[in-house]
Amino acid sequence: MIRGPSARAFLPNRAFCSQFYTSDNYNPKFKDDIRKKNQIRSDREYTFCIIGSGPAGFYTAKSLLKSENGSIKVDILDSSPHPYGLVRNGVAPDHQSMKKIQYDYDEVFKNKNCQFYGNVTVGEDIQILDLLRNYSGVILAYGAGAERDIGIEGEHHLTSATDIINWYNGKLDYFQEFQDSINFDMKDLRDISVIGNGNVATDLARIFLKTKEELKDSDMPSPVMDILKEPEINSVSLVARRGIYQSAFTTKEVRELSKLPQIKMYLFKEELEKSRNEASLLEATPGSSIYARAINRRTTFLEKTCIHLENNDHYEEVLNDSSHKKLFLRYFMSPSKVLDQNSIEFNITELEGEAEKQRCVVKSPEERVTLKSDLWLKSVGYKTIPMPGVPYDADTFTVPNEMGCVLSDNGEIIKGLYVCGWAKRGPVGIIDATLRDSFETYRVIKNHIDQDLLDSRIDSTKKTLYNLEKSFVTYRDWAKVMYYEDERGKKIGKPREKYLWTEDYENIIGKAL
Repeated sequence: MIRGPSARAFLPNRAFCSQFYTSDNYNPKFKDDIRKKNQIRSDREYTFCIIGSGPAGFYTAKSLLKSENGSIKVDILDSSPHPYGLVRNGVAPDHQSMKKIQYDYDEVFKNKNCQFYGNVTVGEDIQILDLLRNYSGVILAYGAGAERDIGIEGEHHLTSATDIINWYNGKLDYFQEFQDSINFDMKDLRDISVIGNGNVATDLARIFLKTKEELKDSDMPSPVMDILKEPEINSVSLVARRGIYQSAFTTKEVRELSKLPQIKMYLFKEELEKSRNEASLLEATPGSSIYARAINRRTTFLEKTCIHLENNDHYEEVLNDSSHKKLFLRYFMSPSKVLDQNSIEFNITELEGEAEKQRCVVKSPEERVTLKSDLWLKSVGYKTIPMPGVPYDADTFTVPNEMGCVLSDNGEIIKGLYVCGWAKRGPVGIIDATLRDSFETYRVIKNHIDQDLLDSRIDSTKKTLYNLEKSFVTYRDWAKVMYYEDERGKKIGKPREKYLWTEDYENIIGKAL
């Protein structure tokens, strides 16, 4: 690994890195002044390689390409033969307004100083050391592609939320793989439960509970839609370890669910009361923290919107009512053992500690409850996969860094190696958070250029990618695939109809992948 001089002395002020994006800077002239101040003005030419074409890679590329005199070139690599990252494979198919961000990406890919190379896996097709030798800088933006484990006995019986999401989003070459791997029949499903209650869990609940008619404007592949909407899902339960105040989903996400006409939301009265401990109430008190307003708004919404269940008998009565669909929100339950495909044993938990530092504990290990469901999904977060040749923190599942500068195993800054997005901070936050930390990484890169710490690399692509022993996909190739997907969608009244197989891509672009 290449190590350079310690660059900490040249790290810009953290507050200045994000000032352009602070919400109170509404003065257009001020923003224009900051924008100009943040542009790279070097007379030297630099070429950067960004690994990953999702939001993190896009925002960093966009900032780099705004150099004042066009002296920056950017190559974007992705292991998939298509760009957009989780915007294509992770964002729920019925959230088309969020997926429209890909059109902003397209403007970057069309920039004459930007090149996209899909179907290139760093660590297999090319090594990180080769990229560092041939580029002015390498930016790791490859996100968090694996799901975390819960770490309990029998976990192999659980179905991964990531597998379901890849399937209903039409991940390339995944349709048959998923169909062959599942040990349940989709048409037999009536009640589904999810361990976890973040935004991903609410996405799953919404997709399962929506009718086929309500999903007609999505880009869910037709073969998936036919299978997914064959059963009539009766209920979805989201099961969490902590209380209602610590719910991980946003108000926006759960409000969207509540507006579906055929769905009613429920929570247990006992679990609601248990949530109202002194520390949690303080966490929702306006002015106590920057998160208090959002916590209070979300909790108040749930208290008013959800029907309160008195006891288990009341729950069974509602569950067996076929007049409507249900979303159950369960709290203070930590999975301890998966008994079989349909049954999980949970410990009853409590919260202890001061506000904003509460932790979930099991006070009575013998106090357990068994919950049953036709299908159990786990949705407990993602983790970054280690990349050969790149430092990795196995405790945080991230690339160790300081303000986006990658750190070696002994804590030194590695010259020319940067990180942004989920690989940098962990899989938390929405796209806006990725924008902010990508800009922080860009500001550090700009500072290193200003201090003449990086080498010029103007013929990087020829030295690296054109010597590969496999075909890569350019943006021009991808535009052909995208055109035919859109045309297929128009014929059946959808935004697009995705191709599900690499063979389809090959037929369109005329090369073997």
